[in-house]
Amino acid sequence: MRRLNETLSTTIARASVGADPLSGSALTMNNFAISEAAGEYYTSKDNQVLALSNADAQANIYKAAGQQAMMTGYANAIGTASTGTYQALKIG
Repeated sequence: MRRLNETLSTTIARASVGADPLSGSALTMNNFAISEAAGEYYTSKDNQVLALSNADAQANIYKAAGQQAMMTGYANAIGTASTGTYQALKIG
């Protein structure tokens, strides 16, 4: 937005030397600058939405991986305890 303001100010200042700064080619330049700025603004908003969506998806992946690791840990612990108990009973 700051660059847009700078562009508009520069265009108006240069055009005001001898003509109406808000008509003709100065107006065309200002309209073009506003159009470009609006396009960039909406592109950045789209990128923001995509970044948040991707971050949420990645967080869900990490959460699922953590839950899977925890279940694997429990299963390994039960297996180790069962094997130890079996070996102890086998020895006697």
